[in-house]
Amino acid sequence: MGAHIPSPPEKRIIDHIIVMATPDEVVAITTALERAGLRMADAVVEPALGLRSRMFPLGGGGFIEVACELTPGSFPHGNPFENTPRIANVSYTTADGAADMAAWAKKPGTADAMAQCGSWRREDGSMGYFVALWPIPPTGELFFALQERRLFPLPFLEEADTAPEVCAVRVYGEEAGLWQQRHRDLFELEEDGELLRAGNAKLAFDQIDGLNTQIEVTLAVPNPDVEIPLASGAFTLVHQVHRVPPTDSGPTRSIRPPHPERQN
Repeated sequence: MGAHIPSPPEKRIIDHIIVMATPDEVVAITTALERAGLRMADAVVEPALGLRSRMFPLGGGGFIEVACELTPGSFPHGNPFENTPRIANVSYTTADGAADMAAWAKKPGTADAMAQCGSWRREDGSMGYFVALWPIPPTGELFFALQERRLFPLPFLEEADTAPEVCAVRVYGEEAGLWQQRHRDLFELEEDGELLRAGNAKLAFDQIDGLNTQIEVTLAVPNPDVEIPLASGAFTLVHQVHRVPPTDSGPTRSIRPPHPERQN
């Protein structure tokens, strides 16, 4: 009998967030993330893309990926590392990428939608694999996607209930309205009043003409009194809500620390 493959989330959650940086910037960012209370769980190499990344688990089983080129210019598709360090990508889970692609084909603005298959080598030498679905090609400074999790599960499920969690995502700038429409029509995220929702994270979109579109991610962490150095976009840190695993005696409870005020 083959190995058990965990079922993907029934509803979309945040799969991962990519930060693009130079090697020196990677050190500064990962040091700050660790001070805030995130754990560097792995260091991976993607030879086909010329990338090296450090992975930090998130609540739900996903991760933050802090990526740099293996050597200057090693990334083969354009130059997304021209403006660093920045948050460049947020991806969401899907349990049926083929169905998503078929649905996109019937909607306007998706003529260039694509699926991307790839692999990475973990620090222990083992291989990991991914299937990403892009409504438009991942070019420019900012891109969003779905990640197929039916065959290749979220990589950090053992920390799904304990790792720091994404509370909110804010997309702001001159293309925020366009990405809001794509999140509704193509990613089909849940409506939450005037906001959208991916798992426990709420998403807001602020159209600001004349400003390059950027991403602000709010993270609940053990130590929010840390600044994450970014040139574009931002990590906003708040106090972590301590999640208590469910037991037979009742549902999951949350315990807030005594001073939950926001700090940056």
